[in-house]
Amino acid sequence: MFYTRPILPELNLDLVEIRGGGFRDCRFWGTASDGRPIYIHYEAGELEIFECSPAPDAEPQEVLLHAEIGPPWHGDITLEQVCDITGITVNGKRLTVSEEARRAAADRDPILDWSGRTAYWHQRLIATRRDMQNFIDALTRNRPDLRLLESVWPKPIKDHSLVERSSLADCEVFIWLACGGNDDSLRRLLSQEHVRMPELEDAFPYLVELWPDVFISPSRNRAPADEGFFEVESPARVDPACPDIHLPSRKLYAEIRGAFRLDNEESQEFINTVLAAASATFANEIERIDVASGEVIDTGECDAWFGHDVRDLCLAGPNRYVRSRYESVPVRRAIGWKPMKGGQGHIGSSWLPPAPWQAR
Repeated sequence: MFYTRPILPELNLDLVEIRGGGFRDCRFWGTASDGRPIYIHYEAGELEIFECSPAPDAEPQEVLLHAEIGPPWHGDITLEQVCDITGITVNGKRLTVSEEARRAAADRDPILDWSGRTAYWHQRLIATRRDMQNFIDALTRNRPDLRLLESVWPKPIKDHSLVERSSLADCEVFIWLACGGNDDSLRRLLSQEHVRMPELEDAFPYLVELWPDVFISPSRNRAPADEGFFEVESPARVDPACPDIHLPSRKLYAEIRGAFRLDNEESQEFINTVLAAASATFANEIERIDVASGEVIDTGECDAWFGHDVRDLCLAGPNRYVRSRYESVPVRRAIGWKPMKGGQGHIGSSWLPPAPWQAR
């Protein structure tokens, strides 16, 4: 999914004092000029602003704003950014953050650019290592300048450095597909004990990040299957007649991320190249199947893209699905999402981003 500066309603809210902050879960407390206590919360891509009771630890009384503006699992934003996109003022002044200050903050925490100059692409994946390598190979065919870099942290974790890798088989986590740089810039980055994010962005203006989904907790209803690739989920609590469901191991969950300038034609060309490579190597077309009866309910698209290895392995045996859902209407039943044979990805090879966009 793509994200850029959201369109939010102007709150006409002036604060006389404000405090707070956070990491992956930002919270601010303030007082409006009319005396109302105000609470601001940003977590998991959702921005919420409440009017609260003045009592300590009181529950919010009125929701002034609730909007999905950022990627799932994202929870870092500055007070200046909140004020900028909502129109909130502090002592009558509109707060803003300069690009220089934002980039400096982004070296410590994942602070996104909400100015409207940048769009972000975050796509969930279910993929084998070969699926991921196929994507890298497809992108390299159109971007032969691509460098495969891995962020490496010493123990104890302090700063991170970069190591160039020849293939995905040499990597563990936090992988960068870096384009648009040169040999001198690469040598300089590889020689540093700590590489700041602005330095990486300056050296390689076109970046795609691949990273494992470390936030998903193991499901209580799953156990390893004999095949190793699958985990078993039992839907007996919904329908005792349902067979066990085989789902891809949580170890195969990952995410692909990119940031692209909306005011730069070369950046637009790069995102089209990335999307074309993704569409050629991942799929998202599925059939929704009633697990108990085997009936196909309808077709649709999976929220997570799955590699062709994952698709083919799911199609190779009964009761293998990429996702499962449980419904209670019209009847209680387990639903399996089955990859469609020969199904492809539907992002397409070109994209014109809305800037700004209407947040939900």
